[in-house]
Amino acid sequence: MDAISARRNSRSTFGIILALSPLLLLLMLLSPAVPVQAGGVVTNCTEAGLDSALTGGGAVTFNCGGVHATATILLTSAASIFTDTTVDGANGGHTITLDGQGMTRIFYVGVVAHLTAANLILTDGTR
Repeated sequence: MDAISARRNSRSTFGIILALSPLLLLLMLLSPAVPVQAGGVVTNCTEAGLDSALTGGGAVTFNCGGVHATATILLTSAASIFTDTTVDGANGGHTITLDGQGMTRIFYVGVVAHLTAANLILTDGTR
């Protein structure tokens, strides 16, 4: 291939890329963002363990003590939810209780977040 043909091919390729770039940019802007889903398993069934598992949202389950032990988690502040989160306290058929001790809400859910809670006992939360 001579130098002139190579230059024409290079310009042609560049022209196609340049012509398609607005379309690619538009597609990137209009594509919905895929939310990050972290989630986790609460094995240390304390407020700190729950807070750690809730970070980043996603599916949160329990395996207290590694043997699905029944647990009551005493809360000193509301468990904060800022991204879509599902908290499932099935725990191998053993009860999980979240206790606000009459001092705090059980959950605080941010404006754009959604919380699904299942198989939990929620007690002594405040408004």
